[in-house]
Amino acid sequence: MIPQGSNGKQLPLLLIVAGSVSVGIALGFALKSTFPSLLGGSVAVGTVKNPSGKSDNTADSSDSGGKNANTGPSGGVGSAKDFASQLHAILALHGMKRWNMLADLIDKLDPSKFPEALAAAQAIHGNDKQWLTGELFSHWGEKDPKGALAYVQTLTKPAERNQAVASVLGGWVQSDPNAAMAWFQQLPEGAMKTAATQKLVMQLSQTDPRTAVQLASSQTGNNRNILLTLATQNWASQDLDDAIRYLQQLPNSAQKSSLIQSMIDAAANQNPTKALTLAGEMTPGARQLEAFQHVASIWASYDSQAAISWANQQSDDHIKEALVGSIASGMSLTDPQGAVSYVMALPASEAKDTALNGVVSTWAQNDPQGAIAWALQQSDPHITGSIWQQIISGVAQNDPQTAVGLVPNLPEGQIRNSYIQNISLQLFQSDPSSAMQFVSTISDENQRNSMEQNLASNWMQDDPNAATQWVKNSSLPAQIKQNILKLSKWSSGSD
Repeated sequence: MIPQGSNGKQLPLLLIVAGSVSVGIALGFALKSTFPSLLGGSVAVGTVKNPSGKSDNTADSSDSGGKNANTGPSGGVGSAKDFASQLHAILALHGMKRWNMLADLIDKLDPSKFPEALAAAQAIHGNDKQWLTGELFSHWGEKDPKGALAYVQTLTKPAERNQAVASVLGGWVQSDPNAAMAWFQQLPEGAMKTAATQKLVMQLSQTDPRTAVQLASSQTGNNRNILLTLATQNWASQDLDDAIRYLQQLPNSAQKSSLIQSMIDAAANQNPTKALTLAGEMTPGARQLEAFQHVASIWASYDSQAAISWANQQSDDHIKEALVGSIASGMSLTDPQGAVSYVMALPASEAKDTALNGVVSTWAQNDPQGAIAWALQQSDPHITGSIWQQIISGVAQNDPQTAVGLVPNLPEGQIRNSYIQNISLQLFQSDPSSAMQFVSTISDENQRNSMEQNLASNWMQDDPNAATQWVKNSSLPAQIKQNILKLSKWSSGSD
């Protein structure tokens, strides 16, 4: 969820995704170029004194707020000193209170005070400065786009100009979308228009996702993918039916499939049957199958019977088989016992084995005791041979000591030896002595000696006394013992 200020306005998307959509912003824009005409005429440039006392070319804007514009925190922000003092106090806060108060402070700012507020923002460091500057331009653009754009023309650094124009447009499009979009369309191709497009997509994805999608589609490369994902996800969340109607009108293409994939997650959580309708609009193939699987997994996590019923209705055996693992995976998150029962009832197949292993692995990580209790009841060697590997792997991640006690359930041989080796490495971090004892149960002599030598050598660096005692009492060959003990003399500085 996007944070909101106490005034009900969403905090800026720039704060959340600016780092992912900065492509093109710093490419520069020729200072000699002119802005498009604004509101039927050229941008008016007046003279407003900046805080240093020098004249700046900024917006010709009057203090329309009168007394209310100078009443301080309760009724607005008066002088630059008022804004700066309140700003510094708020920046010292944390959490949502901080963002709510920042949003209120900026929202109450009279248009005539934005130049002074921007000057105060320049004294801020780090990400706060970037965010605050963008928000000030955005609010100025919402209240007085003509004055804001006139001020932007006075900026001398191309990257700052581009970002400022983008922020102004982001605010302007909220108060007068038609005028803002008409002005935007007149921008020449280049870094400034790229930055503006990015900002508009982020803003319009909340209010006009159809236009946002069209704008995002005009971008290229990874930037296009990021913006399309943002716009389509918001569209699916706000008006799934409208999004589906739009997509149904598009010809089958890779772009259409990409748009659908971006919407699938939001659609599946909202209405899985409509999400499947969306997936049905994709070109048949691997990407469409992935979309079906994704929907089935989400659906099964909260309505497994409906998801299973739908999967059983599929006439394509390849699709039906591929859905088994997805449904089992979704069920394992909320009903692992039910997921196991569902998979166990299926006819023997590779898909069944894969699905069962996946369910048991997830179960072991989330509820190891439940998974262990179920596994101990199984007697089919085909099942036990694989499920214990999944359980032990899952348990060992958080509790290697418990995993040690489960290893005897594995068949003797290389598989068991590999698990002993891997668990020993994890156990060694907290209990070297127990790890060394466990390693000694490896049945392959060469593998056992190699593992003991490696662990003992490491142990010698941390606790040479304990390691030396273990080496002397071990069954390692004499030459290997000598090599390890030399490490003890070297680390202690002995001759």
